[in-house]
Amino acid sequence: MPKSTEPKLTERKDGRAVVHWKGKMHIMGKSGTPEAKTAYHRFCIELQNNPAGYVMPSGVEGVTIQELCAGYIAHIEGNIHPSHFCHYKTIISDFLLPLYGDFAVDAFTTKCLKNVRQAMINARNASGGHRLCRKQINDHVKRIVALFRWGVEEDIVASLHFFDGEWRRTS
Repeated sequence: MPKSTEPKLTERKDGRAVVHWKGKMHIMGKSGTPEAKTAYHRFCIELQNNPAGYVMPSGVEGVTIQELCAGYIAHIEGNIHPSHFCHYKTIISDFLLPLYGDFAVDAFTTKCLKNVRQAMINARNASGGHRLCRKQINDHVKRIVALFRWGVEEDIVASLHFFDGEWRRTS
């Protein structure tokens, strides 16, 4: 029988959830918590997209993705058509927050954006049937970029520019 390629989440005696991968121990948080499950899910997605490397949170202090999204949702609510607002809420709640809600906004890189896009590609709709089409996924990625642009305008995110498929920080 083929061996599972997905790493196993285990619990240590001190109550922490860990994953052992390529001889290194990656701590996911306190065992049994939603944060540990989120970190494990993010670990598996990033491993699937790039088996050579795993992006650990850099520990940068400041505003988290979750706080940025809450501010943006409050900003656009009532200012855009309800059908467009629904799209923003969907991508934030279904894709962005489950993977990177606890990340600092300054730690979010293009690799993270690619991982969110890959999660969209792998996802099926709520009824379990159809996958998202390419146009929907591209539109969702543009919405995420708009979220970060708003964060730059409001001085929540360090000044970023998106060039040729990658973020570049400006001083």
